[in-house]
Amino acid sequence: MSATILDEPYTLSPSEIHDADSIQPTSSPEGSERGAGPVQTVGGINSLTYSSGWQRDDSARAQKTYDDGMNVEGQIYEEIELADLHGTVAENAPPGEYAGEDQTTRAQEQREKIAINAFPKNKYRILSSAIVIFALGLNDGVIGALVPYMESYYGINYSIVSLVWLANSLGFITIAISGQYIYTRVGRAVMIAAGPLFLTTMYAVVGPAPVYPVVATFFFFGGVGMALILAQVNVFLSYLEHTEQLYGFVHGAYGIGATVSPLIATAMASSGIKWSYFYFILMAYNLSVSALCGWSFKGCDRDIGTSHFILKNRNANIPNPSAIQSSYPVTSDTRHERSVYHDALHDKVSWIATFFIFFYQGAETTIGGWIVSFMIETRNGDASKVGYVSAGYWAGIAIGRLVLNQVLSKILKPRTAIYVLLGLVIAFDLMAWLIPNIIGGAVAVAIVGLFVGPIFPSAITTINDLLPRKTQSFTLTLTTAFGSTGAAIWPFVAGLLSESHGIWIVHPLAISLFGSMLVLWYFLPAQANKRD
Repeated sequence: MSATILDEPYTLSPSEIHDADSIQPTSSPEGSERGAGPVQTVGGINSLTYSSGWQRDDSARAQKTYDDGMNVEGQIYEEIELADLHGTVAENAPPGEYAGEDQTTRAQEQREKIAINAFPKNKYRILSSAIVIFALGLNDGVIGALVPYMESYYGINYSIVSLVWLANSLGFITIAISGQYIYTRVGRAVMIAAGPLFLTTMYAVVGPAPVYPVVATFFFFGGVGMALILAQVNVFLSYLEHTEQLYGFVHGAYGIGATVSPLIATAMASSGIKWSYFYFILMAYNLSVSALCGWSFKGCDRDIGTSHFILKNRNANIPNPSAIQSSYPVTSDTRHERSVYHDALHDKVSWIATFFIFFYQGAETTIGGWIVSFMIETRNGDASKVGYVSAGYWAGIAIGRLVLNQVLSKILKPRTAIYVLLGLVIAFDLMAWLIPNIIGGAVAVAIVGLFVGPIFPSAITTINDLLPRKTQSFTLTLTTAFGSTGAAIWPFVAGLLSESHGIWIVHPLAISLFGSMLVLWYFLPAQANKRD
């Protein structure tokens, strides 16, 4: 692969920035601060060798492979420091949504993935994503194991205890409505770091086990925190190469957390420790996670935005990044925001994706949240023992995402995998409902978790490939935040129905949600070019 070396540096005027195809070379004073080196174009990807704000690391890796199959040999930069530039793209600037960015074809957009090692902090961001998603698993997994203890402690029934999920859903809805507005003003790092703090607020209040109305009310803050984390982590991962594998890894951590928490909480409650004290463990963990996420995601939006500009103009001669960024305003563009909202809300893929995740997370959490009560009421189980059935279900989800998802991604297209997985999930959930003993039901539920696990990474990967860059961030935020309200609303609905019809209703409800997902998936466009 040959390299073309340009004899003179490039700069952009503000008008040229609005038309990437009109980039022209202009001369720059020899040795000037912002023209200190040439632009090297290698295989269509530009490697910026300016000394101002860019440090070249000759000993670093010399080759990257982008997911469009192109091998790129060039300079790797140990550190990208743009904070000293005047009028730069702020960390709160939406990545890839710059003034004048025209729409490329869907095929181009799907190739414009950022290499994991493109920025040194990316590996820490992925690790932090897994750690913070693990915290969400700890939160979601424990509630099903603690519901019987909450009912006994407060003397309440199914419909009243399910109010915690209702409050949770209101938190999700709040972020679904306001998430994009908040993001364009504070950025990804602040939102992800704030999520564990909202969860900490909930745990600090629930831990002492105050009166139940207070407990239920503060689950609202848990919903806000979870929505902040899920939306931004999912959007971040969607920009990176090997997206489906990363979703499987990061959300596999969720399954591990949801497996661990009912084991610990059940053991604590069975030994006489007050059920609510488990939340103090979660409080301490989330405080440390917040600090980690704040550090690792600092500069994330800036890095992603710069990468998108370079990838978008891979066949143009990219100028000194300081020249590019000096023309971008720090504040968000209200008209641009409205355009994003309009396009996303009028795109059927946005709504199919949102309701698909709404039903998916509803079914996933309904089973996990009520399976212990189902075993106690319909199979005469002991609360101190059947609490582990919930752990088996979440363990299945973890294995499904960490192991089965990796296998499926190599042998099936994500779209096809969804049909196969949903068929198996429905079949085994029927078994879990109809097998009349605890052991058989527990095994069936664990297998349901195994096949439920890979659905999320496969679905998000498919959906992400269908979205235009302009609306991608907002749509994934909407899909994750609003869709995740299903994780709160459907367990609440299950509680209401269980009070009037019996706890057996949990499995038919979950099966109906999985069936609805099949219908929605059928209407999702099969190829991106069908939407052009």
